[in-house]
Amino acid sequence: MHSVHSTIENMQTAYEQIQTFSANASHELRTPLTIMRGEIELALRKPKTPDQYQLLLGSLHEEIMRLSRILDDLLLIAKTEIGERPIELQPTDLGELVEEMADEAEMYAEQTGITFSLGETFEAYIDAEPLRIRRVLLNLIDNAVKYNRKNGNVTMTMAREGDMVAVAVSDTGIGIPEEALPRLFERFYRVNDTESSGAKGTGLGLYLVHWIVKNHGGAITVDSERGKGSTFTVHLPIRIIGS
Repeated sequence: MHSVHSTIENMQTAYEQIQTFSANASHELRTPLTIMRGEIELALRKPKTPDQYQLLLGSLHEEIMRLSRILDDLLLIAKTEIGERPIELQPTDLGELVEEMADEAEMYAEQTGITFSLGETFEAYIDAEPLRIRRVLLNLIDNAVKYNRKNGNVTMTMAREGDMVAVAVSDTGIGIPEEALPRLFERFYRVNDTESSGAKGTGLGLYLVHWIVKNHGGAITVDSERGKGSTFTVHLPIRIIGS
């Protein structure tokens, strides 16, 4: 009888989670669609100059890309949470992966006026799915660039920590409010900060980062100081360290 009661409770919890997820997902998808519809309706009311149309197209493109990111994240979350897309571990040199990501990050940061720098790297093998770890680093770098100050800096470093290896991504942005830190990795949570750069997140990126790192046997920590910036550090268990 206890087993049946427990099963029913688990089913009820799962059902409530699905309802919450569906409601949040609907809201996230509706927001960019509402913005795009409003801008198109405004453009149809009266003719605009070529420059105004250019601005409109730029705004629509931004919202379409945001919508695409939301859909990609929702699909990955759905697949991972039901076990359809399990993590496939293989020996991976994290140092090499960090260097590859740094090349991409430097080009991306340059386009936004941000200076990117990479600290010393070293050979450090971990059991990982490379594409997922790339996703983690890309998300952290993207956030560091988006929420930075004008002409700010982003730094990525590696460090040994006993039987762990750490990769840290630091920025010179405005920092994260202390009251927001405990909720940063919640699904659909976004920091409501009037001082932010105006960048729009999906509320899913850090949730995915946390999920991926946790399922690689690691952890992620964040240090942030208002007015000075934030550092997100990914800690992963080492398989082999090169000499």
